[in-house]
Amino acid sequence: MYLKSLKISKGDEVIRYLEFKKGLNLIVDSTLSSDLTKTGNNIGKTTVLKLINFCLGGNTKEIYSGLETKTINYELKEFLETNKVLITLELTYDIYNDQSEKIIIERNFLSDKNNKVLRVNNKNISANQLSAELLSYIFPKHKATKPTFRQIISHNIRYTDQSINNTLKTVHPNTNDSEYEMLYLFLFGFSFDTASKLISLKKKLEEEKKYQKRLLSNRTTRVAYEQSLEILSGEITELNNKKNKLDVNEKFKDDLECLNKIKYNISQYSTQISLLNIRKNNINDFIKKIKSDSVSFSTKQVENIYQQSKLYMSKLHKTFDELINFHNKMIDEKVAFASSELPSINNKLDEYNAELTKLLDIEKDLSIALSKEETFKELDKLIKKLNEKHQEKGALESKLEQIIKNENDISETQNEIENLNKEIYSDAVYNELQKRIKAFNDSFQKISNLLYNERYFLVCDRTFDNKQRPMYRFDLSVLNQSSGKKQGEIICFDLAYIKFADEQKIPCLHFLLNDKKELMSDNQLIGISNYLLHSKAQLIISILKDKIPEQVLNNSNIVLELSQNDKLFKV
Repeated sequence: MYLKSLKISKGDEVIRYLEFKKGLNLIVDSTLSSDLTKTGNNIGKTTVLKLINFCLGGNTKEIYSGLETKTINYELKEFLETNKVLITLELTYDIYNDQSEKIIIERNFLSDKNNKVLRVNNKNISANQLSAELLSYIFPKHKATKPTFRQIISHNIRYTDQSINNTLKTVHPNTNDSEYEMLYLFLFGFSFDTASKLISLKKKLEEEKKYQKRLLSNRTTRVAYEQSLEILSGEITELNNKKNKLDVNEKFKDDLECLNKIKYNISQYSTQISLLNIRKNNINDFIKKIKSDSVSFSTKQVENIYQQSKLYMSKLHKTFDELINFHNKMIDEKVAFASSELPSINNKLDEYNAELTKLLDIEKDLSIALSKEETFKELDKLIKKLNEKHQEKGALESKLEQIIKNENDISETQNEIENLNKEIYSDAVYNELQKRIKAFNDSFQKISNLLYNERYFLVCDRTFDNKQRPMYRFDLSVLNQSSGKKQGEIICFDLAYIKFADEQKIPCLHFLLNDKKELMSDNQLIGISNYLLHSKAQLIISILKDKIPEQVLNNSNIVLELSQNDKLFKV
């Protein structure tokens, strides 16, 4: 799949129309290096790469935000939205055959339903559907959820620090090793329907083991909990034996049982009353805060903000008075909604407090009557100890039940992982993978030798992660210190992959988007331009023109020249 063209338009006016060819395509800044008052920044050469990525499912904000600072360029944002700027990207299977199957992606920068444009081959879709739609066109046989379309094409799009500085790890910095493992298995022609499930199970296993550590925080093992429970049961038996040996008459037993029930009910009502009071106080505090904020609300400050906003957005749809009225109405509605629960809470509090008072009176009378018995004090102590031990036992039993369930969940998850591993990490898969990597390295070594007189190669080991789970670990044989050399290594890898994928009949994008190639030496740039003359790949580079050797310019298609006087969007 090749880049055919990129069009930037507003209405019927075409702002830019860029045509791409096979080989080296340059987006250059033509500012003279002798003009020290100007730089190549902020003219839009990297933005061309961003726009292509935008049409391939990239983030809208990236177009008008800085890559490092994330600062929003509000002037550009307003221009793109107000003028309903439309980006049209055309992909094709054969760049020199007009009859070849195409993918045409149209996308603008608006979010409201009536004005938003997002189409693939004239089919309207949502932003969430874009990656899946492109996946179905470009990688139609890939049905698993991992790797995603954006992960698969991440090595084709290199202008962020993550992708510029890493040959293999081109996805988001938080992407884990399991996802990279499945990504490179896919790139080398292995697509497992179970891949996404395996990643999910590994994440689940990690969470279960973290939960296990929390469960065993006070004791080291499940056996320790079981032994504690056994000791506690023995103590309860001993206390019950002592209680049974006391000489207690039947009426005393009945009164004591009644007292225990009363105490339990008192505890229940007290808890409910406490919860209701907390809820009531929270509501009152919320209402108080809303009213306080409303009192401190400065209409003058808001008016100043409103007037400033009009300087940036001339077409505000609401007047200042409408804004204030809307604010006041929202305050009133919040207070009314919060207050609606208070009558019900107050009624329940009255009811529960009345019941609690009755129970406390009964408890007092029973306690006085029972305290006259000689055995009461000793029995009361035993019962208190028994209650404490039963509570402790209940807590231990509950914790032990959670531990057992957690152990079962871990065991089941591990078994599922092991069953999936038998397919993915089998000798048959491993041996075939090594054959394909050898085929890839043939191209990788030839290209790297052409550029550096060195032979790089990719290595894949069947090993274990830090949790002793099997995994394939992909790595490169050379550790580079020079950033320019690193850029060359990345180019060699990406070009070698396109050649390998074609030989193995693996679907791939034949274009590479690259930034920061000023870091490469002249010889490296010349070597790449010579290689691309006979390659099926497209390399699109944004670069300062005075950094380009003459021979490279002669071998290239200059797609676009920009300067401080002729920026990308002409604004």
